Amino acid sequence: MVKIDDYKEYIWVFTLIGGILALISIITPIATNVVTSTLTFYCWTWGILSVGSQISVLLNSNSVLLFVGLLSAFLILVAVSIIIITVYKMSRNSIKKNLIGPYWLISGFLIVGALIISIMGLVSYVLSGYIPNFGVFGQVIAAIIVIIGAYLYIKENPRK
Repeated sequence: MVKIDDYKEYIWVFTLIGGILALISIITPIATNVVTSTLTFYCWTWGILSVGSQISVLLNSNSVLLFVGLLSAFLILVAVSIIIITVYKMSRNSIKKNLIGPYWLISGFLIVGALIISIMGLVSYVLSGYIPNFGVFGQVIAAIIVIIGAYLYIKENPRK
């Protein structure tokens, strides 16, 4: 039987799962528009539109939306990098324990910021018939998991 106190050693796994989920949300569409049974448009986090399963990619002519998408993807990549680096350094005992929780908290809020930016870019597409996809929902779930992981870590490892 697993005791409730045994979770302390595995908080990093919880946070790493959130980071991986955030990474997966980058490589899945944030919105889909099914025009006909053979024509589907996908809107990606980084501001690119694609048509169906074809390789053809339509660069967004709206440079603001492209910038917003690229900024969102960049923030998620920074957050995931912070999570992976801190988990790696934890395994090597080469990072101060009182820094890990705040780094994870920053990562969680970076994912939230990327989500807000994605939603801002997505508003014009939703109004034109696009349906939100896992790219948006994955960011929400990832942010929640990372912030909870950071909270649990900070709670179990108070600053001295």
